[in-house]
Amino acid sequence: TLLSRDRASRDVDWARSLYKQIQPQTDITRMGPCSIRFFSSLAESIKGDFIDLLPEANPPTISVFDAFHQGIPAALTLYIVRTALRAAPGQSGLLAAHRILGEFTDPPLRTALTLCEVLPDSVRVTCAGNPVPIILTQGLEPATNGFRGTPLGMPGDLDTQTREFSLNQGQVLVISTNGVTKAFGDEEGIGLRQFLASGGSTLDTLHESLKQELHSRKGKEVFPDDLSYVLIQGPAL
Repeated sequence: TLLSRDRASRDVDWARSLYKQIQPQTDITRMGPCSIRFFSSLAESIKGDFIDLLPEANPPTISVFDAFHQGIPAALTLYIVRTALRAAPGQSGLLAAHRILGEFTDPPLRTALTLCEVLPDSVRVTCAGNPVPIILTQGLEPATNGFRGTPLGMPGDLDTQTREFSLNQGQVLVISTNGVTKAFGDEEGIGLRQFLASGGSTLDTLHESLKQELHSRKGKEVFPDDLSYVLIQGPAL
């Protein structure tokens, strides 16, 4: 009905307003010893993607969210988890956010999350439901291994995987939500890895080529999902 469409439109407007209040600075290009580039494009109904950057934290952290639901419930989920991670960084914050989200049942509030902690000589990555990271090394095929873990707020204990990547040869770590992998035709990341194999020889060319490719695919309107990724490059020796 006209009334329900008007209400849905207002909900999306409110969600967009909430999103704008917590958006990170767009000019951040370094965190610790690493160079970073990031991109996020929201679907018309706002499906819950969000990138949070804390360059002044100890250690600096990058969080990539993919909240369940859309609109207001998604924005509320992001507010809760973002606040928890600021109050208790790292694993403690993840566990606190998981417990808080678990209290919501109607609707249930849940989010996939990748937490990246930028250490002096490595990047520690904790996966909780998002696609596993892809590592790019010059001259080698894009590589990935491990498991996604479970999203925050799901019933039961939080099941995550934490790995450290040295990135000591100018390697690039690719963190994304599943909207990006689905944009390339599958949820396993096969199409994305094939694209990354020839995406560009520098961090900036890789970022621009991936961003443009996603823009062109989103323009075809073949999938109604948010798209978010972060590229993290360690210093070249």
